[in-house]
Amino acid sequence: MTRTQTIKTLVSTMDELSDTDLRLVVRFVNALKQESESESDDFDRWAKDLARRKKFDQLTETQIAQLVHEYRHQEF
Repeated sequence: MTRTQTIKTLVSTMDELSDTDLRLVVRFVNALKQESESESDDFDRWAKDLARRKKFDQLTETQIAQLVHEYRHQEF
């Protein structure tokens, strides 16, 4: 089932729910959304902290591109 089909099925099913159950679904969806945002916020904080600790935050885009280029052309 495609994403579009899944959404259509979900909307159709939600249309049949009682108001109480519908409010419960909305609370559940909001909780999922907040959890996802929280996880990405945690990851962003971790990545920024790592960059600061390793001094990566002081590199220019050109320097980063050069490091990636050198790494990709290394022989292991």
